[in-house]
Amino acid sequence: VHGENSRMEKKAKSVKEKKEFTTPAGKLEQLEVLLESEEVSIEELREFAISNFGLVNNEIRRKAWPILLNMKGVSPSKDSTDPISKAEEIQVQKDVDRSLFNFDYFNTLNEETTALYKSHLKEILMELITRNKFHYYQGYNDFCSVFLLVMGRKLGCRAAEIASQYLIKDFLLDSFDKGVKPMLFMLNDLLHIKVPHLYEHFKKLGVPAFVLPWLLTWFSHDFDRLDLAGRVFDFCLGSSHPLAPVYLSAALIILKEKNLPELDDIEDPNDMLMAIHSTYQQIKLGDADVEEMCAKANQLIESEPPEKLIANYTTNLDKLSPLVSGSHTLDYYIKAYHFYIFEKPVHAPRTFSKGFGQLLVAFMNGFTLKGTEMMTHVCTFFTSPQ
Repeated sequence: VHGENSRMEKKAKSVKEKKEFTTPAGKLEQLEVLLESEEVSIEELREFAISNFGLVNNEIRRKAWPILLNMKGVSPSKDSTDPISKAEEIQVQKDVDRSLFNFDYFNTLNEETTALYKSHLKEILMELITRNKFHYYQGYNDFCSVFLLVMGRKLGCRAAEIASQYLIKDFLLDSFDKGVKPMLFMLNDLLHIKVPHLYEHFKKLGVPAFVLPWLLTWFSHDFDRLDLAGRVFDFCLGSSHPLAPVYLSAALIILKEKNLPELDDIEDPNDMLMAIHSTYQQIKLGDADVEEMCAKANQLIESEPPEKLIANYTTNLDKLSPLVSGSHTLDYYIKAYHFYIFEKPVHAPRTFSKGFGQLLVAFMNGFTLKGTEMMTHVCTFFTSPQ
């Protein structure tokens, strides 16, 4: 776990040292060259995704997000026989009915096309919930809608599934106490370190509940422009760590502190709660705000790495959480996949035997780091010289 989180810190430093792009057009040219290369460097692509302007546009995202998520290597989960509860299905339908309209993109579509998108969104949600035994939460519809709108029905579903398994799995547990609540405490800890004067006011209110839509939807619920939502998704996918939205939330709180009224003058806790919540809920983010937020979040990752935040809460998290189990992180899967298929020293090239992808995913889902030795033997057996 510490190794994976340290990689995130090193990556933040790498991006910081990388020459900043002055225009989206200049960055677009280099992205196109990278994506057209015979072998795309995932680390370099991650740096592009995190740094200013992100992946620039949705055309590039459709090519880059599958690479960032290792979609060729990850097999779909086995279908579950457990049906979704009636209450969950009703909630999904209600959320789908009011989904997508927050994006200005939908102002250009006719009623028939809009209905088709909503139908696709419900299919994706039902498919992912039943296949992975996820527990639906309000906001998951917003999260999945970005993948749908950027990548289409089929690829969007696969991308949302992988991101759900490795990046927001803690939100899809049967209780927010296991995943979301510890993240809110980690956010408080980050604020305590970086803005102790503001934290003194925040701690009177408990956890900063107003950030929940930011965390649960990767800010997509708060945008009316799909390109801005895509930019934040670029950062989260490029960071490849479940705490990316926590760092983004801390960055926004710090950057917009100047919008707050003088909190020292507010004595009543309820009035203070209203003042803080209303200030941050009314924020409308534009291009410059989003770029500033991503840059600040990257600085926070560098100065306060994830393992430092996670250390105090490992006993509060689910045992299969990507935050505590190294074998359940996206990075771990990608590295394991590439090691066993492309890098493991052999006398002849290895073939990718049928079912190997599903097998590897099964071991990722069933073992912690202690189980990797067994996985090594199984992977060696199922990959053979040509």
